[in-house]
Formats: sequence, structure tokens, C-alpha cells
Amino acid sequence: MEELNYFDLVVLNKINEDKNSSVETFGSKINTSFFDTANILGSMKVKGLINFEQSIGGQSKLEITEKGKMLLEMADEKAKTHPDVIDDKILFTISEGISEVNAIHKEIKITPEALTFHIHKMVKKGYIEYYTRSGKVFLLLTEKGFKRAGRTAPDIKSRQKTLGEFGNEKIRKEEKINEDVKFLIEDDNNDNKELGNSMDSEKPIKKQRTRNIKRSRADILEIRRRSKMEFYYEKYKWLIPIVVAIIIGIIYLILTHK
Repeated sequence: MEELNYFDLVVLNKINEDKNSSVETFGSKINTSFFDTANILGSMKVKGLINFEQSIGGQSKLEITEKGKMLLEMADEKAKTHPDVIDDKILFTISEGISEVNAIHKEIKITPEALTFHIHKMVKKGYIEYYTRSGKVFLLLTEKGFKRAGRTAPDIKSRQKTLGEFGNEKIRKEEKINEDVKFLIEDDNNDNKELGNSMDSEKPIKKQRTRNIKRSRADILEIRRRSKMEFYYEKYKWLIPIVVAIIIGIIYLILTHK
């Protein structure tokens, strides 16, 4: 099974925020093309985090599975813990100009799952903002994050420009609160093991997983087929009344010249 990543958590949160989310419209929520969005959602369906069914003539509504809900609860619970040395390393890495999550993962030697929970914690505590673009997540430090990283924050206009060009997340109103933070050193291997056990406990058997993958691929192909039909309809629908008028004219001429 593919490992959990932060983009998965972003998608789950956005679906959770909007219970009417659908496959056809979800791309605008994550600034990603329809086809890339379909692949992302298909992958998450294979992981057992979300579900969606095809509906003829309608939209494919997105739903979070019990496994996905458990993941959201686990992430929020871990976000209540105090910042630790790994969180500080993430903040420092971002302050060095490395903003894309996969690039940060290369710098922070922990599993993608553990990194996901650490980033979520920093977002929840107001140290980080994120935006999505083309199937990737980019992170920015807030003023609070720059202070904790021991760096000088750029002016607010510069940050607004960055988010305005590439992101869909609004600048948060940052509270100027001095926190009495305890620095905790966690054993992330144990943390990863705990996550791995919770995820592995619900792994389907090999045959069921194969069926899920085939079904998800079929869903994606069907969505793409419908998207192409809608595209050509929108592009050439202005021709429909002209063609109808021509056909009516031909029928009229045939009938009147008999």
C-alpha cells in the first residue's frame, strides 16, 4: 500500500469541510487539473481513505471512509502535542527556502507519514501556512513561524503576493502570543511504528486490493471519458441550433417540392 502523505491529509480536510465535494469539481479546491485530480483521488480510494461512485448524468460525490476519518482524528490528536526538535527542523528547512513538501521530506529523515503529522501540527498551531498547486503542497512560514525559527519574517505584502499568485489559502490573522513551549525529543521511529500498525490493521487481502485498484482505474477512465464529452459539448454547442435549422430546412424543401 502506498504511504500516507501530506497531500492526502489536505484532501481529506477539504472534503471534510465541504460535504458536497465531487470528483468533477474538486480540482478547483486544490488548484490542480481535472485529470491530475482524478489520479490523486483514485490513489486515495485505493488507500481506502475516500470513496466515490459514478452517477449517470450527475456528479460523483466524495465521501471519507472510516479509515479516513480515523486518520483525521489521529492527526488532530497529535497536533495537540508540544513542538519538538523535528518540528523546529521543519521550520528551519522552510526558512532556508525549501517549500515543497517532497523536497522537505528529503531533508528531514523521517517517514512521509510522520512528516505529515508534524506539518499538520505546525499548521494547526499557526507556524505554517500551505497552498496547493498542480498536485503538490507548498509551505510558508507565518510571522510566528519565522520567530520560532530565529529568522526575520518578510513584510506582509510580500507574503500576500506569494499566496495570491500560487495559493488558495488566505493569510491568517496571527496572534502575538508568547508561548511557554517545552522542547520534547520524541522517538519518531516509535511514532512511525504506531502509525504503521494503525494503517496496516485495515489492509485488505491481496485479491481484494487488486480488485480495488482495477475498480479505481475504471472509475478514473470513466471520469476522463465523461470530461471529454462535456468539453466537446461546451466547445461546439453553438453549432447545434444551426444544424437543427439546416435539417428543418432540408425537410421543408423535400416536402414542398413533392
